[in-house]
Amino acid sequence: MLGWLWGQGAGAQVLNEILYDPVGSDAGQEFVELFNTTPYPVSLYEFTIEFANGAQGPVWQTRWTGAASDSIAPHGHFLIVDRNWAGEISADAEVPLGLQNGPDAVRLVRADGSVDLLGYGQLEYPDMYEYEPAAAVAAGVALGRRPDGLDTDNNNADWRPLVRPTPRRANFRRWQLTAVGTVVEPPSWSVPGYPVVVTVAVANTGIATIPATDVVLLAAGDTSDSRYDGALATLSPGQRDTVTVSWLPHAVGDVHMSLLVPIPEPPAELEVPLGTYRVGVDTLYVNEVNAAPAGGACEWVEIANGGEITVDLGQYLLRDEDSVWRRLPSRLLAPRQFAVLVQDEARHRAWLSDRLDAGAEPPCADGLTRLVDEIQGSWPTLNNSAPTSRLFADRVLLARADSTVIDCVMLGVDGVAVPEGRSLERLNRTPFGAPAANWAVATAALGGTPGCPNSVRIRGDATIEVSLDPNPFYRDSTSGMPIAPLHIRFQVPRDLLGWDVRIFDLWGQRVRDLGGDRLGSGPRDLIWDGRDDEGFPVPIGGYIVLVRFYDQDQRFQAGGKKLAVLAEEAR
Repeated sequence: MLGWLWGQGAGAQVLNEILYDPVGSDAGQEFVELFNTTPYPVSLYEFTIEFANGAQGPVWQTRWTGAASDSIAPHGHFLIVDRNWAGEISADAEVPLGLQNGPDAVRLVRADGSVDLLGYGQLEYPDMYEYEPAAAVAAGVALGRRPDGLDTDNNNADWRPLVRPTPRRANFRRWQLTAVGTVVEPPSWSVPGYPVVVTVAVANTGIATIPATDVVLLAAGDTSDSRYDGALATLSPGQRDTVTVSWLPHAVGDVHMSLLVPIPEPPAELEVPLGTYRVGVDTLYVNEVNAAPAGGACEWVEIANGGEITVDLGQYLLRDEDSVWRRLPSRLLAPRQFAVLVQDEARHRAWLSDRLDAGAEPPCADGLTRLVDEIQGSWPTLNNSAPTSRLFADRVLLARADSTVIDCVMLGVDGVAVPEGRSLERLNRTPFGAPAANWAVATAALGGTPGCPNSVRIRGDATIEVSLDPNPFYRDSTSGMPIAPLHIRFQVPRDLLGWDVRIFDLWGQRVRDLGGDRLGSGPRDLIWDGRDDEGFPVPIGGYIVLVRFYDQDQRFQAGGKKLAVLAEEAR
C-alpha cells in the first residue's frame, strides 16, 4: 500500500496512534487509536486488536474485538483504551490492553482478514513489523502516523513520536512549528539595558510547507511587550532551521518569550512558546563562589535570600556551564540569610577548622556553622581556565524548578584567571553598572566569607592606616612560636589596585616578605606567624611592618608602617 488509501474496502482502516508506555503506572493510561481513511462510515464488527511480545515472537493475543454496534465515522477516529481509563478524552471502547514497552508489536486485523501492523523497538522477527520497525519512544511519548492514515507499509517511515499524545485528534496539524532547542545568551541579566541574543532551533512538525518569512520575537512582560525581527527559511514538513534574534530588555521582571511566524492561512500566525527569561535580581541569588580552592579546601557556592519571605531551597536548581541541573537540598532559608552549598561537607568543615586554628579570624560570629550542605547528585566541578570554544572558564547558574535561570555568574572572563584559594564575592545585590563588574576577589584572611557578609563591600572612605592585633604579641617559651599570630589589617584606598607587605628588624634588615595582591581597593587582613623567610622563629624584639600601595600602572602611591613587638610570654 503506497501513498494515501482512500475509498471503502480492505486497508482503509488503520492503526493511527498508540501510547504503550505512559508516565508512571501504565494501568488506565494506555490507548490504541484507529483511523478511517474513507469518506464513508465503516462498521468495526469482528475487527480485532492483537498484541505480540517481541521476546516471544509473533504469538498474537487478542486485546479487543469489535461489536456489532462499533463503527468509525468518515475520516474519523476510534479510541480503544485500557481498563479504568484515567484520560480526559472519552473513549469508544475500554478493555484490558496490557501493552508493553518494546520491542513489541500491535496489529489491527480487519473483518476480511487483512492486517495493519505496527512493530516498535529492535524486533528480531520480520513478521512483527512492516519493512522496518518504528523507533521506540520514551515514557509518556506516543507513536502516531504523520499525517493521520498515511500507510506506506514502512513502520519506521510512517510513525513519528508525539511528545503530546493526541487521542481522537489529528496527530499533526497542517501548520505547526515547534521549538526543539532555545539558547539565550546570557542566560539571565541582573539589570536591564544590556543586549540579549536568542537562538532558536525550530522544526516544521506540521504537514504543510512553511514559506520563507520574517518572524517576530515577542518579549511579553518587557516594556510595551517588545517585538524584535528575525528571519525563517522555507521549511518543508520535518525540516529544521535556526532563527537568531537580538533584543534589549527594558524592565526588571519575568519576560515570556515567543516566536510569531506568519502562515498563508488562518489563524494567519503561529505562536511558538520559548520559555521565560529573568531580568533583574530575583529572591534568591548567588552571593559568593569558591571555584579554585587551595590547602585542602573544596569548591563551594553561597546562595543568599534577598527577599522578605522564607523560601525552600528545594524549589531551586544549580548547575555549571557544562553539566546538568541539580536540585538544591530541601531546607528553609530566611530573609537575609546565606546557604553554603559545598562539594564535600566534611572537607569544607575540616578546611575551616584548619584555617581558624592557624589564626584566621572568622568573618562573622556564627555563619560558618549554619546552613552548610551538599547538593543532590555529583558536584558540578567548576573550570578554572577557558576552553578554546569560549571566552570564559565557567558559569554558575541558579534556576527555579522549571529551569528558568534567575542568576548567572561568569568565572574566568576574557582569559582572567580564577583566583586560587580565594572566592569571588558579589559587591552589590543589584549592580551599579555592568554586571561583570559587580564581582571582586575576597580579601578576608580566610580567603572567603562562607555564610557571612562579603569582605569586599567598602563602606565610607578608605584611609591609609595599619592596625596590628594583638600588639605586643607573645611567644611561647617552650616552642618558640607565638601564642597567637599577629593580624596586620589595612584598607587599600579607592582607585588603587594593589599592595605588598614587608617586615624589617630595627636595623633595617628584611626578615619576612608577606607578598601582596592586585585585587583592587578594599580591606585586607594578613597573618604573620613570627617566622622569617626561611621559616625560622624570629628573636624577641621590635619589628617594622611596612605596607605599600600601587596604582593601575604598578607605580608606588602611598604607604603606611607600624611597630610590632614580639615579647616573651609572662610567667
